[in-house]
Amino acid sequence: MKNMNRNLFAALAAFSLIGGFSYPSYAASKSKKDKALAEPVAASSGAEVFEADSENSAAPVSDAEEKFKSRTVENSVGGIKYLAKGAVGSFQLYALGENGSQIPLLAGYDEFTSSFVSLLAGKKEYKLTNNIGIVIGARKTENGVQMVYVVPDVARVLLSFESVPEKILARKKIVSDVAKVSLSVMNRSSKTMKFSIKEVFDTVLGEQLGPHFSTSEEIAINSERQYRKFDKVKWVSSSNSKAGIQFVFSGYGARTPEAVSLGNKDLLALQKWIPQAISSRTFDSVLSYNNSALCINWEGCVLEPEEQFEVSYYIAVSSDGKPLDGDKYVALLGKDSSAGTEAAGAENEVYAEASALYAAQKYSEAYRVVSKAWKDPLNRTYQLSNLKNMIEEKLGFNDYKPSFDYSDEIPPDENSEIPEAESEKTGKNAAKTNSEAAGKPNAEEKSADYDPEYVQNLIDKIKNLQENSDAVDRNELLKLNYELDEAIKRLEQ
Repeated sequence: MKNMNRNLFAALAAFSLIGGFSYPSYAASKSKKDKALAEPVAASSGAEVFEADSENSAAPVSDAEEKFKSRTVENSVGGIKYLAKGAVGSFQLYALGENGSQIPLLAGYDEFTSSFVSLLAGKKEYKLTNNIGIVIGARKTENGVQMVYVVPDVARVLLSFESVPEKILARKKIVSDVAKVSLSVMNRSSKTMKFSIKEVFDTVLGEQLGPHFSTSEEIAINSERQYRKFDKVKWVSSSNSKAGIQFVFSGYGARTPEAVSLGNKDLLALQKWIPQAISSRTFDSVLSYNNSALCINWEGCVLEPEEQFEVSYYIAVSSDGKPLDGDKYVALLGKDSSAGTEAAGAENEVYAEASALYAAQKYSEAYRVVSKAWKDPLNRTYQLSNLKNMIEEKLGFNDYKPSFDYSDEIPPDENSEIPEAESEKTGKNAAKTNSEAAGKPNAEEKSADYDPEYVQNLIDKIKNLQENSDAVDRNELLKLNYELDEAIKRLEQ
């Protein structure tokens, strides 16, 4: 009878941990829960050790740190708002706009549980979200939030989101907000075990108009992908005209994942530890349509009792049309802000700026940014070439493809000269003295390149093409309209 009562009492205590009735088992369950949450947790980046959520603990707690509790905590740092649900184990990230808007970056249904962390201990997987028998807590820190998951007699997992201070980002000329994400796993069992960890982020930004994702090698991804090596694919981002989020896995201070998978959120949530990805399969499933997500699998580690391992990476967040340049920040970590370092990041800046314009469907502006950068042979990388092709397709350049290799085929911008053939059309002499070519054109010289006569010639040619429907060349018409838009913009300046 005593054993039966003891088992019943334990069952009631476990039930109370997941939100069931809280009498009279509350005292016992609270005691076990407090003990689990009060165990010392080493914060990431070598910070001090804090005690958490123990009313009887005499250990000091930093003013910047709250106690771990099974409740919802929020913290807004710079342009990122963090929300952590300590009772469920889920989290949400928001991009904060200049007008006070809060743009969710992850799916918000079912208390954000479609984004989660899973632990593989030996051969058993624990989904650390509202799981029976798992003690969960959250707390607010000075620069973000932390969540702790305790699987009794198995492991303790600490998830940390910490924003990089704005003054550091400003010093490195980073315009997006950047957070360091850390995951640590401690073996709380009595035997040596292998532990692995994975995260699933149910993204939402690219699901309305697309593309769903982009990487350093692909500007538009609308079907499944899986990456096993990150020597080239350094990051994955998802964005639209309002906001963007970028996951940076390669560079100083970031650990390379075992695998990163892009797929439908229902397929990524299946029990297969590393999901299967088929590049021809879209982000659809039987249960949901066009619902994409990102899964990060970290390589496992064999731990002795009380040993732990940690992985970390970076997330960049932007709003109000700012580019995502978290990869630039990671590249600059630990380096001097010398001219050589700035030059190394110049191509990334061009790609980030043009990618943001592409995502905002400002294709002409994106074309102008890329074409200007393409004049320098050092910028002619694979990723910029891929972006160039995507922009050309959006602008309708089919047979006619403006070659970035020759200046006389590049639509003019404020720092380029009108090709000699075009200069002759306007009656202008294209030859310039060495001193004139070396100096920056003034406003009068710019307007001379785009005088009313040149504009009228373009209008007449467009009109002639449109009136002669039998001989109309659509690609030539697109080219002329583009040149006309550019000429009018320069005249208005």
